[in-house]
Amino acid sequence: MSRRPNQRGFSLVELMVVAIVFTLITGVVFTVLIAAQQRYKIESEVLNSFNGANVAIDQMTRDIHQAGYPPANTYTPAAIIANRLLVALPFSWEVGYPLLPACTMGTGGTCAPTPNSDDIIVETVPDPSVSSKVQWIRYQLPAGSHTLLRAMVQKTVGDPVLLTNGSLSPYLDGVMNNASAAEIASIQTYYPNMFPGNAAVPIFTYYCSTGAGVAPQLCTTANTALDIAQVQISLIVEASAVDPKTHQPRIVTLTGQAIRINPNQ
Repeated sequence: MSRRPNQRGFSLVELMVVAIVFTLITGVVFTVLIAAQQRYKIESEVLNSFNGANVAIDQMTRDIHQAGYPPANTYTPAAIIANRLLVALPFSWEVGYPLLPACTMGTGGTCAPTPNSDDIIVETVPDPSVSSKVQWIRYQLPAGSHTLLRAMVQKTVGDPVLLTNGSLSPYLDGVMNNASAAEIASIQTYYPNMFPGNAAVPIFTYYCSTGAGVAPQLCTTANTALDIAQVQISLIVEASAVDPKTHQPRIVTLTGQAIRINPNQ
């Protein structure tokens, strides 16, 4: 008569140990997975913020590059006299506008006291294939705000500052160029080289033409009626999400050099 082998099942203690180990492993896996998902979400938000800033600086560079199109030499003198709205001045501001022959910087210049470091208006035809009408394109970072505004309005007779005020709309969030003293101190905790001199950073820095064959120089009040040739653009942009581990803000500085190609009027 054959004997059956001993058959023994798992004890309750062994089952509990297995359950605990399985629970621990599952918990670790889900913790890692959730952390990875959070990291992906945050990095996606940061990437979206910085991509938006990159698109914005590219658009501003193109607008300034095209400023002053079409110039006066596109039309006959009679056509210009009949309708000044046909011609785009490179930079349009309120002092005596629209009878200015050009917008110039410095003492005696027609641009004083604007354009300024956080507000600019250019005139151009953005896309001649769509419309030949000259547009005012304005970028403004209001005092105390971190949202860059943009407006595009068809050029007409009147003050371009007042006539674009009502059309300004949010264009880019998180612009920290005009950060307060407290915000600058907080940012410098993580980015000590940002905000040199503990001062706000201008978005637009203007360089004036000084003559043929001479590189443009920084426009100052000492420059007498010099024309703006280049505009340096600097954007300090803070992403909406912070680093989940260090709680460090995610900030990037983007720069661009916009060279105006169209002649003065």
